[in-house]
Amino acid sequence: MVARYSAAGFGLFAFAVSVFAGIAVGNPVRLILSRSILALFAFFVLGLLLGAAADAVVRERTHSAQNEAQQPLPRQAEESAGSGSLPQTMPSEGGSSG
Repeated sequence: MVARYSAAGFGLFAFAVSVFAGIAVGNPVRLILSRSILALFAFFVLGLLLGAAADAVVRERTHSAQNEAQQPLPRQAEESAGSGSLPQTMPSEGGSSG
């Protein structure tokens, strides 16, 4: 999904820049449109590749973060984490209080 959005964005941006550049220099309409359409397709492919790469990086990072969250703690870390987690009760001095 990200790849398609980035491809469309890149393509439309290249098309617009090419049209405005062609108009600015006074090129004929046929030349402006042919170059703009060529730029649209070229940058669509570029955006598709960059979007697919970004999507793969995000998916891999999400997958590795989920795996880290599901891994159990090492034995030593569990013992040190468990020792301070419960409140310690102090034995009362003198037996019963009544």
